[in-house]
Amino acid sequence: MRLSGTPQFGVRELTIVNVKLRAWWVSGLLPLKAHEGNGATSSSITIVVEPDWLERPPTVTAHDSFIRREIDWHAYPDGSLCYVLKDEWRDRLGKFMTNNKEDISRAMDYAATWLLAATDSLVTRHLFGSRHGIKQWPPDWLAYAHGDEGVKEYRREQQRAGNNTQ
Repeated sequence: MRLSGTPQFGVRELTIVNVKLRAWWVSGLLPLKAHEGNGATSSSITIVVEPDWLERPPTVTAHDSFIRREIDWHAYPDGSLCYVLKDEWRDRLGKFMTNNKEDISRAMDYAATWLLAATDSLVTRHLFGSRHGIKQWPPDWLAYAHGDEGVKEYRREQQRAGNNTQ
């Protein structure tokens, strides 16, 4: 899974508690293929990857007018998306790194594929909702709750599956 067209790339400098850090960004078009989509519609997105990307998921912002910038639609007022829980991201990438002998290039590929697939799924839900006049997130579209409650759901799910998470 890749961005289509000619993606743009760049570097941003961030200052956090008097420490300068670099973040990398890419903008491009994501062909929407999730939930039986055929890729005929694309979404304009920007991804910002910070140095701690193994611990914290990159920020993905969707720029399309059909994005409902509402928390119940897993989108924030600025258009950034809640496509994964931070805990799930950290746990899965940590396990992947352990199982793949700390191979950072494989982890990057895995993370990028997962990020794009999760973004595709969420943005496709927004598109479907817009096209069909759906105003509330349907309960059969599975998603974690918001904030701490979502983390608790994730942890319970992991315990039931017998996975050791923090």
